[in-house]
Amino acid sequence: MVSGIKSTSTGFGNLSGLGTKINIYPNPTHGVITIDGLSEDATISIFDTFGNEIRQLEMLNSGEIDLSSQPKGVYFIRIESEKGKCFKKVILN
Repeated sequence: MVSGIKSTSTGFGNLSGLGTKINIYPNPTHGVITIDGLSEDATISIFDTFGNEIRQLEMLNSGEIDLSSQPKGVYFIRIESEKGKCFKKVILN
């Protein structure tokens, strides 16, 4: 018997407003994406649809990431800084 349900966040949003300032383009992409809108050091982690971390890097400001060596599909990008963290979805064609 279920006595109650607790609702929690999945983490696929923005915390502290960080996600509203971050732009990732082009999306969908053929390989190279640009992350724009970082105002401080951030850790960028990229995950495949199975949750496997395929890459992690430190980024100071805007920059490019080349995903062309990865198979086509959906990827999730976690961006963490002192202002908070957010998740973004990117489609690799």
